[in-house]
Amino acid sequence: MLYPRENRRNKVLNYACCNCDYQEVADNNCVYRNEVHHTAAEHTQVLLDLMEDPTIPRTKAIKCANCGKSEVAYFQLAKYKYARL
Repeated sequence: MLYPRENRRNKVLNYACCNCDYQEVADNNCVYRNEVHHTAAEHTQVLLDLMEDPTIPRTKAIKCANCGKSEVAYFQLAKYKYARL
C-alpha cells in the first residue's frame, strides 16, 4: 500500500511504500483524512483473557475491584490517525 508523502524540494505529492524506496508521483493532490472518534464505552473495556497474554504489562500496586487479587494487567488504548486514499 502506498502512503502520501510530500516532496518539499520539488513541491510534489508522492505516493511512497513504507517497506522500500519505491515512490510515484500522485496524479491527484487531494488527500483524505479519516479521524475515528470513539465513544467512552469503547475506551473502557474489560478483556477476560488479558491476564494470559505475557506481553501485556502488569503491576501489583493495584487490587482488582472484582476478585481482590493484587496483580493486574493493563494496556492503554492508542488513538490512531491515518490517511485514507
